[in-house]
Amino acid sequence: MTMADEPEIIEIPTRSSPSLPAEPVDIDPELLAKAEALVAGLRPQYLSWVREDLDRLQATWESARATEIVQRAEAMRAAFAVAHDIKGQGGSFGYPLMTDIGAQLCRFLEAGGRFDDEALEVVRLHIEAMRLVVADRMEGDGGDAGRKLMRGLQAVIVKTAGK
Repeated sequence: MTMADEPEIIEIPTRSSPSLPAEPVDIDPELLAKAEALVAGLRPQYLSWVREDLDRLQATWESARATEIVQRAEAMRAAFAVAHDIKGQGGSFGYPLMTDIGAQLCRFLEAGGRFDDEALEVVRLHIEAMRLVVADRMEGDGGDAGRKLMRGLQAVIVKTAGK
């Protein structure tokens, strides 16, 4: 191998990409405070909104249950959309457990691609769990009850995935 045949070594600087600042820049603190106050003011309405979402989720589940397995994909896509909405809202209004349950349901629906009765049972259990969170006003992580609820739902998913 001659010197001309050797690969050229190009030095790459250790910081080749710009770093993001630790805190946002150019955000007016007054506007941020107003936005946070607005969200906090909407918090009491969240439970009403999420009940409506849960009713829609229940309706999609019932629609899927009433059809043959090969025809359930549309209802499951609709269930995913509602669960995604719930996932995105819960933490903003003080109910991160709703976000966790919604996110887990979304992952299950995305990953499984299953529409059999066992998969529908997993969806039903997530709906019931979210209704329990709302009924008991389980803010935050729901404490011991919330952690047990999440462990139970995770166990059901693991059991279902193994089949």
